[in-house]
Amino acid sequence: MYGVKGGTNMLISFTVQNFGSIYEPITVDLARKRPTKAELKKKENILPVFGIFGANASGKSTLLQAFAFLRDCVVGAVGVQNKGDKIPYNPFAFSDTAAQNPSVFTVEFVADGVLYEYELACDATHIVHEHLYSWPNNRETRIFCRDGQEFTFTEATREKQKPLAERTLENRPYLYTSNEWNLSLTEAAFLWFKETPFIDLEGQGWPRGVFEDLEDPIQKEKILRELKFADLGILDIINQPNKELSIPIEEIRPELRSVMGLPAGKEEKGTVVFGSVDSQTVHRIGGKTFYLDLDKESTGTGKYLLLIGGVLRALEEGHVIIADELESSLHPLLACHIVELFQDPERNTGGGQLIFVSHNTTLLDLELLERCQIGLIEKDPDSGATDLYTLEDIKGVRNNENIAKGYLQGRYGAIPFLT
Repeated sequence: MYGVKGGTNMLISFTVQNFGSIYEPITVDLARKRPTKAELKKKENILPVFGIFGANASGKSTLLQAFAFLRDCVVGAVGVQNKGDKIPYNPFAFSDTAAQNPSVFTVEFVADGVLYEYELACDATHIVHEHLYSWPNNRETRIFCRDGQEFTFTEATREKQKPLAERTLENRPYLYTSNEWNLSLTEAAFLWFKETPFIDLEGQGWPRGVFEDLEDPIQKEKILRELKFADLGILDIINQPNKELSIPIEEIRPELRSVMGLPAGKEEKGTVVFGSVDSQTVHRIGGKTFYLDLDKESTGTGKYLLLIGGVLRALEEGHVIIADELESSLHPLLACHIVELFQDPERNTGGGQLIFVSHNTTLLDLELLERCQIGLIEKDPDSGATDLYTLEDIKGVRNNENIAKGYLQGRYGAIPFLT
């Protein structure tokens, strides 16, 4: 199980400023009409899907990369920086002053049923600002606030947190360091970043999830049901043993034996057998059964197989899927089906969410997505900066309007200007 356990987990909003092509703050807001803090914790007040559409080089992928950067700061490579290491700071390029200011990332989310706000501002050498607030009883609680190396805490937690702050390097987030030292106050927020989002910026899917699930009969049945719905002609997926390699125990170094859980004594005899398996799809054609190595399937079939495992996990466990080029190698109707799964509360029992970038205008349909779920992104021709707005921000859009046609005609902006 990947998800944070113990309660509802959702992404509420994400704001980024001064990162890549983004200069002024832009926000992906999944809250419906900004209810009270207490109501933000209710699934029905949070959008399950948000699609981002726009021209090439408009900043769509940059927005998703900004979230991936923030996650990497909290639980990835930036979190484990050594003293003096550079932060991969990437300010807006088309300004004389942007490089003098930090990149700023703010995310609202629900972890274990509690609302949190986390903010991080950094330049190439320092965490300039960082804070974590929570609303456990619908009242704001400051868990920590940091400006440079100056930290402030509540009186009740100062004694516990101050020693950890003193151990925090200037180029490391405190959210990472505090969890390295097992601080329970920040654990739920840290685990939300670590375990809740699936981030796919390459259009490759989530192979770890699907191949693990194929070992579980119940999960495998669900995956095969989706493959049947997709009309891919796949009856089953099996694992066939590959070649085996036998190595005498005495030829394996003692320290490696320890890691592998093998006897470490020099007198130990015997062999260790290493093997692997190849996944094959099973097809029934003309009354005959055929087995096809997975790498022989079409690109689209392979993409859907790798994608659907993560999708089903998200629907059941409440993950956030953040995907660039959702439609890559997929038939438009399959991309629509994935969106429909997240929109359907009977299938999306865990409160999973999907944020995607796409050029697939089939998804621009008011019967599939609401106005507030259609994000349009474009660059200002004068400043070169990315801007984001939703279809809901545009006045005069009718309920029966052909959104895809209007989009391609340039009625809502966010398309290339062809000359």
